[in-house]
Amino acid sequence: MSTSAVISPNTSAALPVKNELVNFAVVVTLDAESKISKVRHTSSEKDITALKAPDYKGDEVIAFEQSVQTYKIGTLEGFEQLIPDADERLNIINKGIGSKFNQKIKTVLTEVDDSKNLVFQPVEPFYDALSLIQEAALRTNLSPTDKAIKMLAGLPEEMRAAIIAQFANAGQQ
Repeated sequence: MSTSAVISPNTSAALPVKNELVNFAVVVTLDAESKISKVRHTSSEKDITALKAPDYKGDEVIAFEQSVQTYKIGTLEGFEQLIPDADERLNIINKGIGSKFNQKIKTVLTEVDDSKNLVFQPVEPFYDALSLIQEAALRTNLSPTDKAIKMLAGLPEEMRAAIIAQFANAGQQ
C-alpha cells in the first residue's frame, strides 16, 4: 500500500527544499545623452509600484523586470541537497553567522538610552558575543492589515490616510 500527500502552498510542512518566485526590476538613471549613469536592482514591490506610478517624477526608469526562481531550505537534509559541496555549505553558514553578528553587535554597541547616552560600556579584555549569535531571531508575522499599511507606506500621507479611513469606515458598516 502506498500513500501520498498533497501539500498546498499554505502548509507548514517542512519541505527539504522550497522554491519561490521573486520579481526583480532593473532600474537605471540616464544622463543627458541617454546613456546609463546608474544601475540598481530592486525586488521591493513598493519600490516597483512607485516607479510605475503615473505621477512619478524621479529620474529613474525601469529598464526591465524579471521573475527569478530562488530556493530556501526547510531541513538540514534539504541544505545538503541544495548545496552538495560541504565547503560551500560552511561558507554559507559562516556568512550567515557573520551577517547576524554584525547586525546584533551594531545594535548592542550603538544603543542609546532616553537621555541620549550610550548604553554599552566597554569591558576588558574583550566582549564575548556568543550569546548574540546564539540568540533566536525574533520573527514577526504581519497581519493582513499591517501588510496593507506597509504597502501603502510609499504613498503620500494624505492619500494613505484617505485609504485607511475608507477601510475603517467599511469595517464599521
